[in-house]
Amino acid sequence: MSSRAALRALFALVVVAATSCKDSTEPALPEFTVTPLTQWSGGTLTISSHYFVEHAEVPALVAGTDTLQYVALANDSTLIAALAPGPDGPVTLALVRGSRRDSLATIDRVGFTGKRTVTPALGGELLATDSGGVPFVLGGSLADANGDREPIVRLRVIPGTSQTLPFREPSNIQYGMAPSITPGAFTVRDATDSIRLATLLVDAPAIIDSMHAWGTGFTRHVSLLKAGAWLRTQSHLSYVSFDTGGSTANVPTESPWAVYMSPAGNRTTLATTVASGGGVPVWDNATGSVAFTLPVPFTEAAAFTTNGNTLYIVGGQQIAADTVIAVDATSGAVVGRKALPNGLVAIGIAHRESVGGGQLLVGAATASSLVLLVYRASTLDLLGILPTNDACPDMQVGPCFSGVVSVDDLHDRAYIVIPGNPTPIWSFDLLP
Repeated sequence: MSSRAALRALFALVVVAATSCKDSTEPALPEFTVTPLTQWSGGTLTISSHYFVEHAEVPALVAGTDTLQYVALANDSTLIAALAPGPDGPVTLALVRGSRRDSLATIDRVGFTGKRTVTPALGGELLATDSGGVPFVLGGSLADANGDREPIVRLRVIPGTSQTLPFREPSNIQYGMAPSITPGAFTVRDATDSIRLATLLVDAPAIIDSMHAWGTGFTRHVSLLKAGAWLRTQSHLSYVSFDTGGSTANVPTESPWAVYMSPAGNRTTLATTVASGGGVPVWDNATGSVAFTLPVPFTEAAAFTTNGNTLYIVGGQQIAADTVIAVDATSGAVVGRKALPNGLVAIGIAHRESVGGGQLLVGAATASSLVLLVYRASTLDLLGILPTNDACPDMQVGPCFSGVVSVDDLHDRAYIVIPGNPTPIWSFDLLP
């Protein structure tokens, strides 16, 4: 068992305080209980000791170089304090008494672990996907200057290797790729400029189907909702066309730039703006009709639970602080809503399956920060704030706006990937 795994198995530990330097004027400390010893960056710690009963003043506690911020007083001997956001690694929790510090415990802070870059570079709106739990990200090539129907670049996230594939994106590079009901298959342009369905996550990508009623021409996205039914987006509208003929009514969608489909294949939605005062549409894959609309006119990104029962979106108003919203994917009823902290704007969201409803991982940024937010999916309680040492100075027009969150459940890691040349990848450890 690794040292981190061993620490994570501990939920509480009584630590006898070790005095950092001898000082006869200060009495010996009583015992302190600190839990958990492994915690999210920005998460809370419970600290108990008879010391708090004996001292009326608020004690000064530090973790590494950061002063702990008190969240609550659970009782006269127990404090709840927030662990300052910071990078992955151990930090020493200490009590400050004048010029001396008394070590109470070592906290294994879980958060940002590092940054790397890859080439060939990925450009445009990125798409996070996976194959059997192995994470991939798809984007367009930045090697061609015209930005239209670019070769597709595939990133294997864990090793951090990318390659250019023998197919092109369906539209302008800024709109990216669209998923389909067929696992691992995505709409592409072939050598004849026709829309095809191709498997892209295998060693040898290959065409497996065609859009029979419509081959070439302008579009933004084409997404196979079910056999013979294709969601098509354009600059100001979206609709579903059928191989048997006909299509659904146009739905106003201003500037759709990404498509999100439930892993269960029951629902599909967009990152888009609805300028007419309505909400962003969610389609029923079985019929091709709109099942319901979301309670916001603007969405940045979306994610579904694996069973397709719940849809999570981030959005609200364009170029403003965002909100994360949980929606019943059958009825459209809102089951949770929480504003992102510190004026952050979301760039991507992923749902991580686990006991108790799982976690939401939200990539978010301001002009001066880039962070990963961790929420408890069932309640939308904020569990952690995992900052990088980077920023997004070109919000809404720069690369952070087109980024994604990618999850590696097998190794308890997450990644933020944004377009760029070379393409940057920020890595984070996750609590299991």
